[in-house]
Amino acid sequence: MDEPLGDASILPTYLLSRFARKSVTVALSGDGGDELFAGYPTYQAHRVAHAWARTPRAARAVARATVNRMPVSHDNLSLDFRLKRFVAAADLDPVTRHAVWMGSFTPDEQRGLLTPGALARLPDGPSYADWERMAAAAPTDPWLHRILYLDLKGYLGEGVLQKVTAPRWRARWRSHLSTLLGGEPAAASSPAERRRHLHHAAVEQRHAHLQRARHRGAVHLLQHALAEVSP
Repeated sequence: MDEPLGDASILPTYLLSRFARKSVTVALSGDGGDELFAGYPTYQAHRVAHAWARTPRAARAVARATVNRMPVSHDNLSLDFRLKRFVAAADLDPVTRHAVWMGSFTPDEQRGLLTPGALARLPDGPSYADWERMAAAAPTDPWLHRILYLDLKGYLGEGVLQKVTAPRWRARWRSHLSTLLGGEPAAASSPAERRRHLHHAAVEQRHAHLQRARHRGAVHLLQHALAEVSP
């Protein structure tokens, strides 16, 4: 692959696309909705982190110790998982905090998992250097716009959209998946995708609304606006 992608959801994306292609040639996508209208729980967690920072250090230490003693649940995004992720990064600066919450392994964890050979091939070593480079071009205020920028440029642009739009490796990767999973040739394996939230008019509307609305209600605003015109 020209651009390896470490997102396992490319597998169900491929299978869903192959299934949908049997009935439709064009599919509407919700890609970009959470990034444009602050729909991810991490945005609310950042707001809680601001209150956390005003809490006495002793109280934070007690809360962190209590959370880390919670029994492990293997449910998806379980309460103990979310709380442990929160306290692990709540005291960090907003950019690093967001990188920890959105990532799978921290740089320290990667150093313990990767072989010396793999570590030697990483130009920056395990770090959040890419996040910091993106943050250098992000708005500095308000904090919400800064975090939205990181998700639009990073999570959406470098992850979510790459699964279905990266031209240099899309056909090759789908061919690999078709071979591994069985099915039709890559060219016929998925419908064309239309991203309603990423149309320039929708993005401009989002910017205007977020200037006036608290992020807590932004996704509800989106749902209300599209209720009569979108399934």
